[in-house]
Order: sequence, then C-alpha cells, then structure tokens
Amino acid sequence: IGEFYANLKDWDKAQAAFTDVYQAKLFVVKEPELRDQARLRAMTARYDAFKEKGIIPQDLKAVKLQSPKKKLPADVVEWIKWVDEVAAQKTSQPEVMDQLLFEANRVVYAHGDVELAYRRMLSYVGTRPNSKLTPAVCALIIDTLIQSEAWVATRTLAIKFQEMPNVAVGDFKKKLVQLERDAHYKITMGVYRNKDYAKARAFGEEHLKLYPDSKYKVEILAMLGKASLELKDTDASLGYMNQVIRLDPNN
Repeated sequence: IGEFYANLKDWDKAQAAFTDVYQAKLFVVKEPELRDQARLRAMTARYDAFKEKGIIPQDLKAVKLQSPKKKLPADVVEWIKWVDEVAAQKTSQPEVMDQLLFEANRVVYAHGDVELAYRRMLSYVGTRPNSKLTPAVCALIIDTLIQSEAWVATRTLAIKFQEMPNVAVGDFKKKLVQLERDAHYKITMGVYRNKDYAKARAFGEEHLKLYPDSKYKVEILAMLGKASLELKDTDASLGYMNQVIRLDPNN
C-alpha cells in the first residue's frame, strides 16, 4: 500500500502506510529488516514531500559561517530529529540513511544555520568516512571555510581530507594540496599585518621549509625582509631582499 501511494506521489498516505508497517500498528511484522526498510521508506516519503514543496535545496552555494538564518518549518525540524535518531542506529540500508542525513544537513545549511550545518557535516565526515556522499560534504565544508576566510580551519581540514582515500581523488585532491599552501600563506600574511613580526618571521620561514616550490616564495621572502627590518635585524633583512632580487629582479 505504501508503494502504491508513493507511485501516486501521495506522500502523506505513503508515509502513513509505511509507518503502520514499521510500528506494527495493524499487524505483527516479525522481520526486523522489513520493519527497518519500512521506516526508511516512511522517512523518504516525508523527504519527497518536502522536495515537492521546494524545501529541499536543489543547488547549494557555499556561504559564510555567519549568515542570516531563516526559521525552519516545525514539520521539517521534526523530520530532521527523526533522521538524526535513526542515523545513530544500525540499518539494513546504510546508503539510504546516508542520503537522508546528507539531505537533512543541506536543509539546515540552506536555511542559514550554517554554523550548525558545519558541525553536522563534520560529524558526517567523521562517522561516514567511506560514504559515496562524503566527498561532496567535504567540498562544501572547505568552500564554506574559504567564504568565511577561516584559514586556520581551512588548512587543518585540507590536510585531514588529503589523508582520506575516499575524498582525496582527482581534481579535489589537487585543490586540497593547493589550499593547504594557500591557507598557510594567508595565515602568515595575516600575522604580519597584525604587526607580530617575530611570529610572522617564524611562519614565513616555516612556509619556505614546508613548501620550497611555493608560488608565494617571492612574497614570503619580501615579507621576511620587512619583518626582519622591523625587528632591527638588518643583516637578515638584506639576506632576504637579496633572494627576492635574484628570483624577481623587477620586483
């Protein structure tokens, strides 16, 4: 009956019919797997209803962690709690559960509670590292941090995600490798702009040690020269500036 209503796209009746099965309201269902499948189908029917109403986002663009929030409808909040409850349990259809939790996180994100969605996505990656959806979750996490200019977190997670064979694949792996370097550069220059010259010099020297072929090498050397000058270390400053001249005579 549930499948009949689902084919008619009568999601409320489909959910009710599937709920009757997994809750064994009308008859005894002895098979745990059948009850589990019915529960997931009931959750999916609710999801399909939200999708039909446009509550489930089709395209999701990364935004800052601090973004304006929109209030979630009460029935959507109830569904997300339901998803969270079932996601913490064993299921006979883990891929379906992965998809439902993935979509629940996207709904939270789309309605502007990006900080909560960010925490939920981190939990998703930690508990479902091998899910086929985890790479997409990681990509949204990284893009959110970039939009937020949260460079320390960006670098930390770029390094972590490079260690995940399910995630560090193809172009995204290349992006993570470059982001690790970009974020370190951003952090270093931020320290310099804050006039913490000793720390900036330490970060700059670390950058050159970690990434000897860095595309920021000239900029880092120039910063090291100026930071050293601020620290009254004239010899070191001249040394860095001479390297800049050798690498980029027109600088």
